[in-house]
Amino acid sequence: MLEKLAIALVKDADDWPDFNFETIWVESLKSGLYLVRSIPFFAEDIAPDDEVSAANISGVLTFSAVLKYSSNSVFVGVVKGDLDEFKLFIASAKLRIEYGFDASMFAVACSSDQLSQTRRKLRKMEKNKYLEFGELTIRK
Repeated sequence: MLEKLAIALVKDADDWPDFNFETIWVESLKSGLYLVRSIPFFAEDIAPDDEVSAANISGVLTFSAVLKYSSNSVFVGVVKGDLDEFKLFIASAKLRIEYGFDASMFAVACSSDQLSQTRRKLRKMEKNKYLEFGELTIRK
């Protein structure tokens, strides 16, 4: 069964993001130990398949620490061009993706063996002004 995990966010110098927490989906492995099952959009250094610890604080499952890192990396961005073409790229590369508040916001997770190819393709798409992206969590 999946549960929501709240992660406190660190704000930058411009006080961004506009909220204090992000929630992601996790699967309980045993008491206090969880497996990340969704892709974060804002929380840095957390990726799908990481094992994390958490505690129930005032009825909210709250992130404590990453105990075991996966080999997954996370890219986040905004599609500026044809969304269908972007979805085709994601499907052909067999990447995990989640969409944000609207369909143009995305978070992509890839394994370490897909990292170079994924980064190269995203950079090419960004150079062609098709999208803008950032590297949220990179693991080699």
